[in-house]
Amino acid sequence: MKSPLCKAISFSIGLAAFLFLMSAGATGQEMERKAEFETIAKSFTCGHADKMNYVVTTKEEWEKLWDAAVSNTFPRPPAPEIDFTQRSIIAIFQGNQPSSGYDISITKLVKTSKKLKVHVKEVSPDLPCKVLLLITQPFQIIETEKIADPAKVKFVVKQKITHCE
Repeated sequence: MKSPLCKAISFSIGLAAFLFLMSAGATGQEMERKAEFETIAKSFTCGHADKMNYVVTTKEEWEKLWDAAVSNTFPRPPAPEIDFTQRSIIAIFQGNQPSSGYDISITKLVKTSKKLKVHVKEVSPDLPCKVLLLITQPFQIIETEKIADPAKVKFVVKQKITHCE
């Protein structure tokens, strides 16, 4: 039978080990949270023919990107006003595609203390799908909270094929 002193020491050692393991796990894992965003523009055609992702943090970059995106639109709409002291823009372009049936969208933003992950879903039609034979340029432009360092934004792309009968 253990003495009360032995029980107290065993309990203290167990508690210390538990707290140590918990603190090690907490520092080894970053806390993740979803970041909110709002879609500014999403379509299947635009004036941007290249496959590219952008993180825009200045008015000058924004106006240049917007002009490229709407260059095939007449009359060209002005770029929406963005307060770049509080907000940033993320834009994804799928580039020229040979037909309809393609799509690209941001499904979620996940923020950690070190980076922002932009989850992107790219959709392509399967061969038996009936599509319109015209060149498309799917894209989406979103507004989100201020991004301090665009280099810490990571795009995570998931590709999906639409199966048709």
